[in-house]
Amino acid sequence: MHSDAIQIGVAREGFSPENPCRKQAATDLRVALVPPDVERLLSQRLSARVRVLVEDGAGKGISFTPSDYEKAGARIVSSRALYAESDVVLKLKGPSDDDIRAMKPGALLSCFAHLASFPGRAQAARDAQVNVLSLEEVLESPAVVTRDVAFARQLASKTVPTLILETPRLVGDELEVLCYGFSKEMFAFAQQSARFGTRVSFLNGEADSISVASNAAKQLFVYDSSRAAPSPVMLGELQAQDATLLDFESFGDSREKLATRYFLRHPTEPFGIRRVQCLTETGVCGARYGFELLREISPRARHAADSTVVVLGYGNVAEGAILEALRQGVPRVHIVGREQSHPSRIEPYLHSADLIINGIDLGAEKGLRHIITAAHVADNIVGSGAVIIDLVGGSDLEPSAIESIPGCTFLDNPYFEKSGVFFSALWGWPMMYMMRESAATYSKQISSLLVEAQDFLLRGVGAVPAGVERALYVNTPRPRSRHAASQSPFLKSWYSKQWSDL
Repeated sequence: MHSDAIQIGVAREGFSPENPCRKQAATDLRVALVPPDVERLLSQRLSARVRVLVEDGAGKGISFTPSDYEKAGARIVSSRALYAESDVVLKLKGPSDDDIRAMKPGALLSCFAHLASFPGRAQAARDAQVNVLSLEEVLESPAVVTRDVAFARQLASKTVPTLILETPRLVGDELEVLCYGFSKEMFAFAQQSARFGTRVSFLNGEADSISVASNAAKQLFVYDSSRAAPSPVMLGELQAQDATLLDFESFGDSREKLATRYFLRHPTEPFGIRRVQCLTETGVCGARYGFELLREISPRARHAADSTVVVLGYGNVAEGAILEALRQGVPRVHIVGREQSHPSRIEPYLHSADLIINGIDLGAEKGLRHIITAAHVADNIVGSGAVIIDLVGGSDLEPSAIESIPGCTFLDNPYFEKSGVFFSALWGWPMMYMMRESAATYSKQISSLLVEAQDFLLRGVGAVPAGVERALYVNTPRPRSRHAASQSPFLKSWYSKQWSDL
């Protein structure tokens, strides 16, 4: 083996604070790198400087064998050897604190660390003098906005305020935006519309019939006839209600002009969305489980096509929930944004909901307020038999936006009932239905990150990209001597950044 080779260890998922159940069928069976991505990583120009170790049994639960990894160029080792020998340990969920303490000083742990929720993990890393790359904090840098999304955002910015201003006595929350069908463009239009305080619903373009009557003072009906054309009867009903109709397809060449105008007015942000994520998949899986509870556990015994669904938020996880709800046949999905989440405005949404899906992370407001309070449940504002799915989860240190949810639930006991309402806040929703698929998605993202950040691997923090640097927690100690630092090539790379001036 090359004396300066960086040893990247791929650990198996197992018992950890995020996986408290020791039952094999109720824990995470995924792996951070699947064999095709190990081969891809080793085929890059850094291959002469990198070796891949794989913990025996990693990936077995999603049908990858040791032979698959060996054919890809990896070496199979024991758990003890993986943590003791690896310069970089790759994992999805955080490892146990004992596993962290088994790592060599100066090594790098790369995982979804969630250090704010698991302070013991941060302390274990400090004690072991292990550096941590918290994957959930690695962001696009710069942000990526497609021209289609830019077009939709600019169109909403142009259309929605004009409607509000031109309609006498109309205020923002009296305008309802009805999005017919779902696409990235439609979702971007909805996101931008919500910034003006409007109400937003997604209508199912595949449903046999959809009621579009509402108490809104004005309606904006948005559709894309190139994807899903509403019936002439529906359009006639809307026109009779004095709704404004907006067809994306009708913009033709002006789409490009609107996108250009958006980019001129909105310079590229330094950071975008998470680089390593299955957020849309999280929304899909959470919604799917919500319908399962509503159909099989709740006394309401509702099917999706007969359900009233409310989604809280406009982020990536909410996007997945909306998409799955429409896919399952829900005629109309109501969206609650910042304006509608105010206590005086949210109750009408809660009264009628069969399934409520939360995709809002309150950030700095965590613990200071709740979108759905315990009183909403106790006072039957959220009716008995309703199902509440929290896609964001929580803990004692990172409280959920749903007050009745004290923390995350797990695969061995994914839901609980309180005052006749059913709650679920699973830690790692893709494990529920997309174990292998989400592992492949994460693996592709992680291997791409490693390839793009190879200078960081080989030379240390001085070469770390901006989107990675913000997610890096360096605990490397001052080495006793330069000779001691040189014994590990990865520790030497950290040494060159941390201690070269001492």
